[in-house]
Amino acid sequence: MQVDNAKIVFRKIRNLSEVVGVSTEFMRRNYKIIIKALLAIAFPLIFLGLLGNSIFTMMMLTGMKDVFGGMANQDDLSLDAFSRYAGLSWLFMLISYLGTIMVTAVIYEFARLYAEYDNPNLITVNEIWTRVKANVGMYILTTLGVAGLILLSIFPFYIVLAAGVFLVVTIHWVIAIPIFFILIALYVYFLVPFSLTYVVRLVEGKGVIAAYSRTAKLMANKRWKILWLFVLAFLICYSVVGIPSLLVSGFVYGLTFIALKGWEPLIVVLQIVQGVVSMFTIVFIAIVSVFLYFSLVEQHENIGTLSIIPTIAQHLETEDDTVNNSFES
Repeated sequence: MQVDNAKIVFRKIRNLSEVVGVSTEFMRRNYKIIIKALLAIAFPLIFLGLLGNSIFTMMMLTGMKDVFGGMANQDDLSLDAFSRYAGLSWLFMLISYLGTIMVTAVIYEFARLYAEYDNPNLITVNEIWTRVKANVGMYILTTLGVAGLILLSIFPFYIVLAAGVFLVVTIHWVIAIPIFFILIALYVYFLVPFSLTYVVRLVEGKGVIAAYSRTAKLMANKRWKILWLFVLAFLICYSVVGIPSLLVSGFVYGLTFIALKGWEPLIVVLQIVQGVVSMFTIVFIAIVSVFLYFSLVEQHENIGTLSIIPTIAQHLETEDDTVNNSFES
């Protein structure tokens, strides 16, 4: 069987299964440079954040275990100490979250370089870092903007959700429960366009709200299918590495919290492992987002086709000149 090693084209119409397939192939071809860039740029922040967060989480969990077991040291378990541990845990979690933003930045900036280079094998980690450094503010502001819009939307959603709960309580459950789930589905439907916000901002230079509006137009009549695409991408990643990690983590947390001493340091190790697992899940979903965006743009605007029209016209002109010269001679 002959393998096609030609450069992968972004600007191409693909159905959803083809988007998943080409994203997998893109990772397979470029995993070496992607891993190197992630280890150099994003992983230090993720590791530091997860290490600090897991240590202080372990301290809180073991303290809670002592409380339930009646063996607590009152000085260690004072409200001030617990609050301090919780605060430090959250601080390191923010550092880890900044690392996940850097993961997204690495993938999108690598994709831009890949599109620009005739030979993507020449891309270096330093070039990716230069691009990430230049645009890191955009990624952070986009994250804050998306988070802000989602938070603003949560309040009316909770009001609607409370109305749904009221319906469940006051009318027959056969009618109320479907209404309840329809309300949740509508909210998820609203959230789907946020999945391409980073790509639209990077490629088209739009603001967060304009990027959401642009994505909503591109996704017209396709949101449910696209939601399923991202669910499928998530399940592919998590079925390979996430579920085993989750099961082992739950087992160790249970042992630590319920009965056995000496297992606490494993919490640190497991949280770091889970962070690495989530990092590669973010990588795959970011790659899927890139190919999905360009596929949607091609379906709506045929930019790839339009971009080659001048080349075709120039080629035809050259052919006409050649024919005329041959005829004259």
